[in-house]
Amino acid sequence: MGNQLTWKIIASQATGIEVQKSKDGNTFTSLTSLPYSANNRFTDAVSIGKNYYRLRITDLDCNSKFSNIVVANDRSMGTFQVYPTIVRETINFKTDMVKQYQYKF
Repeated sequence: MGNQLTWKIIASQATGIEVQKSKDGNTFTSLTSLPYSANNRFTDAVSIGKNYYRLRITDLDCNSKFSNIVVANDRSMGTFQVYPTIVRETINFKTDMVKQYQYKF
């Protein structure tokens, strides 16, 4: 149970990934730090209510970039995926429910 986050990142100089969470979408705290991997996942077992998630990707020079913010609400049923994590033009929302959504910038 909980919110399962999965991502794919293309960052040739990345060294680490920090998964961050917020209850208000503004103030984020760190959930975990992971070594860089292009494909990875993390499960937030404590996911009551509306939660905002983002990734902080750190490179070899200790510079950081943030992914887009993803919102998960435990009142919705089923799993919810957002991909790609770092969006350029299109973001896809995939659930195990009937509907799938796509948003273009």
